[in-house]
Amino acid sequence: MEYSDFVPFDIAEALKTVGFDVPCAFYFAKADSDEDMMLIVSDGETLDHNNVANDNPFLVPVCSAPSYHTTLEWLRREHSIHCFAVVDDDVEDTDQVWQGAKQWIDGGMCIPVEGHYDTCVGALDAAIISAIKQVS
Repeated sequence: MEYSDFVPFDIAEALKTVGFDVPCAFYFAKADSDEDMMLIVSDGETLDHNNVANDNPFLVPVCSAPSYHTTLEWLRREHSIHCFAVVDDDVEDTDQVWQGAKQWIDGGMCIPVEGHYDTCVGALDAAIISAIKQVS
């Protein structure tokens, strides 16, 4: 997997606070030598790294590192929220301006997330963060 396949650390931490408990093959860990450096690590096991102890003294798990796919599936399954990004065609003078959005699966309204983003991933991150705030 590529680093870009995983949600950013701040989203993974927020997911942990709202009960994300899906077993993941990777986790975020702090490097022993650098307080600010976060690594994505796999110990070869698929575990709920948010709720399991790890004896590795050098790469202590901080939280699970879910992929975007796993994150979006969990939000749909556990909270009936579908997050996505769309191109906002109403904005002039640009080819593509992305906007995040979320929608309740039971036929509820589609709610745009405030702001516009230069990339699809930026808009999707905004939609996921908005969904997490909603369920917290």
